[in-house]
Amino acid sequence: MNIRPAIDADYDAIWNMVKPVIRGGRSYPLPRDLDREGSLAYWFAPDKDVFVAEQDNTLVGVYYIKPTNQGPGDHICNCGYVTNTAFRRQGPPRHSLHFWR
Repeated sequence: MNIRPAIDADYDAIWNMVKPVIRGGRSYPLPRDLDREGSLAYWFAPDKDVFVAEQDNTLVGVYYIKPTNQGPGDHICNCGYVTNTAFRRQGPPRHSLHFWR
């Protein structure tokens, strides 16, 4: 599995992962009818760094990380993630990865 920064060429795959989660309305407090552009604007907001996980040239997940606070608390982060539906419920990952800004 490869973890890398998301690029513009990933937008369609990211939208395809995020769309069912937004439409389901259970995980993210976003409007269920949010369109592709609005969704990508949310995920790629200037305060976020976005990464994708890929396996065999397929995106298996996407996540963002962002500071929770400004100033002295900017080292504390928050993240959001979505897993490609085709790769859900396959057990724990083989390894644990930790990322800091």
